[in-house]
Parts: sequence; C-alpha cells; structure tokens
Amino acid sequence: MAGGNDEILIDVPDYQGIRVTCLRERWTEKIEANHPELAGRADDVAEAIRAPEMVSQDRDYGNRKHHIRLQPDNLYLDVVIEYRYTAQTSGPVGRVVTAFLRSDLRRDDEPLYVNFRR
Repeated sequence: MAGGNDEILIDVPDYQGIRVTCLRERWTEKIEANHPELAGRADDVAEAIRAPEMVSQDRDYGNRKHHIRLQPDNLYLDVVIEYRYTAQTSGPVGRVVTAFLRSDLRRDDEPLYVNFRR
C-alpha cells in the first residue's frame, strides 16, 4: 500500500475477476462525506463488488456499472464502479466512484447480471 492520500482502502476482484480499487481519500471525502450511513462499511462495499446480487449499466456513463447487494436492513447497497484500460494493465481495471444505500431498485434499469439468492 502507498502512503498518504493514495492509500488503497479496497482492492478486490469484481464478479468477473476484474481488479477494483478505492482510495482512502475517495472513501473519506466522497463516500463517507456524502453518505455518512456508510461510515465503517468498507467491507460491505467490498462484498458488493465481489459478490453483487445485481449489476446494471449506468444510464449516463458507458464505462460505469452499478454493483447492487441487498443488505440485512432491506436496503440496497449500490456501488458505482468505473472501468478503464491503462497502459500498465493487460485488461480493464475498476475504481469505485461512489456508493450509497437505496430503498428500492429502479424498474427500468436493465440488469447485466442477476444472482439474487434470498
């Protein structure tokens, strides 16, 4: 891990095996600052990346996907991941853009992947 603001907080493969990261700075200044209910829940976000129950395409950005996982409180954890290719990698890599809780799924979102087991 790097030091300072470049410290990686989350580094996990997504459901397709693509490496996804989230820097501590993004977690603190974007996710926790805008969604304080996610404070201390980086492990839940990592689990939603690793084992989502649904993945949908972002409506506005072609290189972003929403990884969604139902939480014990019956809210959906939605983790938005941006995928890109870099010169240093032989395939795509992902980074967490944001994460938030929602009470329901949007009906008109077309799922790319579904694995609800409840």
